[in-house]
Amino acid sequence: MKKRLSIVSIALAMFLGGCSANIATTVKMSELLDNKSKQLNGELYIEVSSCNNFEDSRKESENLIKTRKAILNGFTDSKYNQCFKKSFTSYAMFNVPVQLAHDKNSISSKYINLITDRNYLLSLNIPKDLQKNIYRIQKDNITKSKINVGIKVINDIKDVPFTALSVFIDDVPFIAKQLTSHKNTSFIMKLSDVSVQTALKEDLAIILLRQ
Repeated sequence: MKKRLSIVSIALAMFLGGCSANIATTVKMSELLDNKSKQLNGELYIEVSSCNNFEDSRKESENLIKTRKAILNGFTDSKYNQCFKKSFTSYAMFNVPVQLAHDKNSISSKYINLITDRNYLLSLNIPKDLQKNIYRIQKDNITKSKINVGIKVINDIKDVPFTALSVFIDDVPFIAKQLTSHKNTSFIMKLSDVSVQTALKEDLAIILLRQ
């Protein structure tokens, strides 16, 4: 598995232009294996009609103001970063906390959770309250219904075998495939629509199984 770009570049390359809501984060393999829960940095990109007001470019657009308010209210401890334009589409970028949890006691009730335990190398959980907030944001037409989730895994420790479930890895789709992440490499996962919807409507979407 090849080395990749920074998480900002990943989000730009993988998501922007194809969907209106995109979540990206990075985790080290050592963090998945050391049994210590921690908070990771996540990024959320929301498509907006424009960054600036059409009548006065010195002012923010009404859509950006509405989007920022909805995201800051819906995602606990989120922070507005910037608004930018890529090609002909504008995006609002936010920083959102992502919890890396190693047991049930460390699962966050308010943040997106990446969970790793004795059976699952990596799974995704979105708490019920956050599910409701995302649904409300969608209902208010802040973003479209489809949401993308991307995770960069940096292997900084050793060769690690795993089974990939319903995920794209470095742009290659896998339904249930045994793979190995080699030391000093990294790979990018883009979750399938099935996995994302499972996390949004149920409790847990399994991404990588341990071997």
